[in-house]
Amino acid sequence: MKAANKCIKKKDRDGFLKLRFATPELWEEINSPSRLGYTGYAGYSLQNNNANIARIKKRIALLEKVETMPGSETEINGVRFVTNPEANRVQLFFPGIPPKEVRKKLHQNGFHWSRSAGAWQRQLTPRALYVAKSFLKNLDSGTAHE
Repeated sequence: MKAANKCIKKKDRDGFLKLRFATPELWEEINSPSRLGYTGYAGYSLQNNNANIARIKKRIALLEKVETMPGSETEINGVRFVTNPEANRVQLFFPGIPPKEVRKKLHQNGFHWSRSAGAWQRQLTPRALYVAKSFLKNLDSGTAHE
């Protein structure tokens, strides 16, 4: 889009047509003035592309970090705490059904019950690990289950 805008400013049709997805029809379309009289791709379109590129780069970095995380399993206050990179989940296995107030706090902290896994879980991120550990440390071992 940046290269196309440069060609439009220079009125370089041949240079534009050498671009990867350029066609004569596209040249005519983006050369016709908008309602405000501007030609080429709008600045907000370029800004949106740059924001999407940055967002996707951050997502790729996070996925690579999660991929290299080792799986682990510990017990905190009677609850089995599992880091499961294969499923991309942080999982909490209670010995029984937790009380209603504990379940409410689990939901408030982004955990959902997974019938297939038999655990309370959420997506594996550094923030999820922090939330799960602090939640379990603040949980009284007597209120972990009914």
